[in-house]
Amino acid sequence: MVSRKISKRTVDALGPGAKDIFLWDSVIKGFGLKVTPRGKKVYLFQYRPKGGGPAKRITIGPHGELTPDQAAKFAERLRLEVLSGGDPVAAAKAARETSDRRKALHSKQIVENLVPLWLSNPRLKDRTRAFYQSAMDCHVLPVIGKLPLPLVTREHWNAIRDSMPPAAIAARRNAFATLSAFCAWADNESIAPNITDGLKPPPKAKSRDRVLDDQELAFVWQAAEKLSASYRALYRLAILTGQRRDEIAGMNWSELSRRQALWEIPGERTKNGVPQIVHLSASAISVIDDLIGAEKWPAAGCVLVGRTKSRIAGFSKAKRAIDDAIKELGGEVAKWRFHDLRRTLATGLQRLGIRLEVTEAILNHVSGSMSGVKGIYQRHDWKMEKQAALDAWAAHLSRTLQSNADPDVIDFGAAKRGRI
Repeated sequence: MVSRKISKRTVDALGPGAKDIFLWDSVIKGFGLKVTPRGKKVYLFQYRPKGGGPAKRITIGPHGELTPDQAAKFAERLRLEVLSGGDPVAAAKAARETSDRRKALHSKQIVENLVPLWLSNPRLKDRTRAFYQSAMDCHVLPVIGKLPLPLVTREHWNAIRDSMPPAAIAARRNAFATLSAFCAWADNESIAPNITDGLKPPPKAKSRDRVLDDQELAFVWQAAEKLSASYRALYRLAILTGQRRDEIAGMNWSELSRRQALWEIPGERTKNGVPQIVHLSASAISVIDDLIGAEKWPAAGCVLVGRTKSRIAGFSKAKRAIDDAIKELGGEVAKWRFHDLRRTLATGLQRLGIRLEVTEAILNHVSGSMSGVKGIYQRHDWKMEKQAALDAWAAHLSRTLQSNADPDVIDFGAAKRGRI
């Protein structure tokens, strides 16, 4: 073992050998220099812990980045640490482990990493999980997705809210409800306090009362002719059945019976979780027949599909296309939304003298006349009444189209086809 004062002169003079060469300092015990066969020179410190045990070695740093004097000063601090009962190797290992734990914890606390864990809760309904995921993807994650949740504050909610236009009232409420549920879960998991505690949710949107008149409804029906088959059926089935957009868009052939003229929507696909049986008028059956050009329906699979044969989803694009088509027809339809078609059917049934209970059964409502004690004890399913009501509505619509529409699009199975 070579021992001499480690200085610039001795370090520069020491060349590589066939194996590692060590030079130990003659002044500071344990301070040394290692020279590898490739000529790399590294300062180190070797010691035995005060309590006994095998010798340990800790790297101080490479020659060049450190001068011999700088390395010697560092070695002296390590020597004094050992004399005081310290264990530099163990301390460095503990520091690395602490750093690794902090990095791992930091990664686990990143909002976008926590969301899948939150949504994996088996107690969440599929519909609720999809709602939360959509709100997270659209509004929450773009603002706070890369942040550790413990660093998220109420100011970040303000940023999420302000990222949406003032008119997006429902979107703001959806984003707040999602963030609140997420933060409540994180608080319960001791990840971070719930920043939404005590915050008032955004105000509710004013209740809409938009109802299309018969002429407007005729223009929407006619304009749907310009859409691709699935989107055309989406709008026309909404007009004929009054069901919700996502319920129609998610329609599966297994839910349909042409022979019985029925559409059975399972509870997991309805907004309120209550299964729904929808009567299909002859007009509605014709719309569905037109999708496949046949009267024999498949046994399973998505009914309304896009170009990739998966369920349709481009609702905004379809709405713009149908609005453009209405203008091309020379029609005027005041500002309207897809959901207004549902309200229009309900109002139309009222004009036709249909009982309120029947209308609510058609809409799958469990509020209003079907709530409370009456809703508990009155179990009549209104099947025959719903059938008569929807047939009467289809007949009314047919008369409306005959008096307002171009003859080429009166037929429910018209042949002209467009694309959105």
